[in-house]
Amino acid sequence: MILQVLVNVIPTTKALAKLNYNRYNTMKKVVLLQKIRKVMSEPRLTTIFILASVVLLFYIVTLGLIFSDLWAGVRKAKQRGEMRTSEAYKRTVEKISKYFNMLFALTLVDCVQVAVLFFLYLEYGYDIPMLPVFSFIGTCYVGFVEVTSIIEPSNVKEQKQQEDFIRILKKLVTENKDMKDRILEVLTDKVKNADA
Repeated sequence: MILQVLVNVIPTTKALAKLNYNRYNTMKKVVLLQKIRKVMSEPRLTTIFILASVVLLFYIVTLGLIFSDLWAGVRKAKQRGEMRTSEAYKRTVEKISKYFNMLFALTLVDCVQVAVLFFLYLEYGYDIPMLPVFSFIGTCYVGFVEVTSIIEPSNVKEQKQQEDFIRILKKLVTENKDMKDRILEVLTDKVKNADA
């Protein structure tokens, strides 16, 4: 008889343990859902969406600056009478990839920064402003470089090319004394033909 009672009690204890375990998991899920609702209703989450929009604006501004520089470069080339080649357009594409790689890396740093500040707010109540500082600095750098390139006078590039040519010519003359007379002869012929 006692053995029969013990056999009946053991399954009941297992069933109770299983029932308590299920209740515990259900309670954990409810608490987790409550935390998720709390986080989703936080004004800080709205701030994160606004920050994402600001970072998107930084990317659009960068692209706009690059295309403005391209337009200014084409206009200056027309003024100098230079032929516009695909090399200049390739440089623009390389510039886009270089700038956007830099901005993407800075945006990842900003994501980590914003995540840490969000965690500090949720867990400890620290109310530190969340700003994409690094992306802003990167965009300012691109803006400075591109605006400087846009406002640079068109004759500066021509002067740089002439200085490069003179430097190469001097190097050739100093290295090859026998070519000196030939180079001077060609240059004087060009000057005489230009005067005539």
